[in-house]
Amino acid sequence: MVDMCKTKVHDFEKKYVHDVYDRLSVEESSIDKSKCNLQTRRGKCWRRVIRFLQSFPMDSLIGDIGFGDGRFLDESQANIFGIERCIHLCEEAKKSNDNIETIGSDVTQLPFRSNLFDGLICVAVLHHLATKRRRINAFKELGRVMRVGGQLLFTVCAMGDYQDQYGGCDVLIPTSRVHQEDCTKETNKNNTSPNTDAILKKNTPIGSLISETKEKLCSNIFPEIQSWLKNRGKDKITHNLGINRKTDIEEEQKYYHIFTQKEITDILESVGNLEVTETQHYKGSWVYIVTKTS
Repeated sequence: MVDMCKTKVHDFEKKYVHDVYDRLSVEESSIDKSKCNLQTRRGKCWRRVIRFLQSFPMDSLIGDIGFGDGRFLDESQANIFGIERCIHLCEEAKKSNDNIETIGSDVTQLPFRSNLFDGLICVAVLHHLATKRRRINAFKELGRVMRVGGQLLFTVCAMGDYQDQYGGCDVLIPTSRVHQEDCTKETNKNNTSPNTDAILKKNTPIGSLISETKEKLCSNIFPEIQSWLKNRGKDKITHNLGINRKTDIEEEQKYYHIFTQKEITDILESVGNLEVTETQHYKGSWVYIVTKTS
């Protein structure tokens, strides 16, 4: 269990988020991106992001906050500016396309003047912020750098159908390659759960991570495990897979905060000038589009 009283929030995020991405970015730089099918990697969720980007006129300025592997940087006729905390990912994006503009920065401290962007996307970023205060600050920053009338699309991990069974909203997930968006191999179609076995046997609930919440943790995050998990109990899964608990503890882990819809609503209300335009739920992710009103 992680004791947040002894671990500073920034140190915690560095260990369980930033250091993990820094390492993975080096490993994944060797992956042939041409073998990745963006349309299928997250299905409808990713396609909705692409439609959003393609809705902007050519002269628009869009910020991709936390662009990761750069999958969306060339998905629009508009001008897309990439913002990413991991410098190696910025370098890789430039290598793949000289016309791409990127900068290294954190979502809670964006180095731009106010009212600059016509639109923003922030995909799979905000659920890595470890406290409610930092999540609110991030939304305020996103609103600050966007012009009035501009739109933000963000996605975060969502509470699924099994939170009552497994509890709460904060979790550490081992960084097994099977639950990365693997571009190097195809799923064995004859196996109903080829990758979920390895995911589920390593999910490690870690107790109450953050002092701001008293909720228990949940292990239901990834969309690919939801249908498979439905008719199986956690004890049965643990028994059948033969968990090696020592290995589980030692394996590198990544932090996620799992959002409820009410929590998102409360955060947006506290920010004050971001109005919900569209809300969708795609198997494990909330997809929101909000408009800046003032």
